[in-house]
Amino acid sequence: MRFKFLVSSVLAFGLASGAHAGLINGDFEDGLNGWEAYDDVAENGGVAIIGDNAAYGASTLFQASNTGAGVVNFEFDFLADISDDISSSHFSDFFASSLYFTDDISTFDLFGGYDDVQWMFDVDAYGEIVYEGSVTDSAVGTGWRHFSFEFVSSYDYVVTVFDIFDINGNVDSTFQIDNVSLSAVIASVPEPSSLVLFLSLLGFAGLVRVRALNTK
Repeated sequence: MRFKFLVSSVLAFGLASGAHAGLINGDFEDGLNGWEAYDDVAENGGVAIIGDNAAYGASTLFQASNTGAGVVNFEFDFLADISDDISSSHFSDFFASSLYFTDDISTFDLFGGYDDVQWMFDVDAYGEIVYEGSVTDSAVGTGWRHFSFEFVSSYDYVVTVFDIFDINGNVDSTFQIDNVSLSAVIASVPEPSSLVLFLSLLGFAGLVRVRALNTK
């Protein structure tokens, strides 16, 4: 019994606790599998393409991930082709990236069935506006950009949402997305001093086991 307790203690020390499901098919190599899509959304050559040919003014692509509460990393590559045709209201079509949060995915709804929402950034004819995270040049190719954001979530589920809003009434804007990743940040490997302690505990547990067998 003492041996089992020691082994349990060693494993508890050495292994990260809990496992959560991150976002799936973020590279779109399996089409749009795992994603929910409304209106003008397609996949071509392993890239998701959101257009502005929307029946109700917006095209949407989203996916819920059971990250669990804790530190979460969110990133993706994108290529924006937003029309410079400005409507009479002086607003252009625009793309928006946002994260929705909920503890009950069974009641989730983009129109109100969530606990919180946070806009990441948007792109219109005037350029990018970043609210959270950072946007840099991407290694994917010319014109491509990379978004990244690490944050602390207090909810079980994080929902990745991408939208294009058709403001000028024409079919003339697209937004390409690839390499989407949203997942819980796993604890780092123990420092050398911690690793020594872990190995010492493991060796001690083995010694106790050997002595226990010899006394039988």
